[in-house]
Amino acid sequence: EAVAAAQTEDGQWALSFHAHQLGIIDTRRMTLVRCSAAPTNPLGAAADS
Repeated sequence: EAVAAAQTEDGQWALSFHAHQLGIIDTRRMTLVRCSAAPTNPLGAAADS
């Protein structure tokens, strides 16, 4: 599947897959900064009620 990369005004690269923001490539530090995902329960864990 295709992943889109778009350069931001501050020289970093934003990665997205369809409408989902995946993260930012910081070219100064050469690192990928991931976007936070919604918290999930581990498999088999009971949901809080």
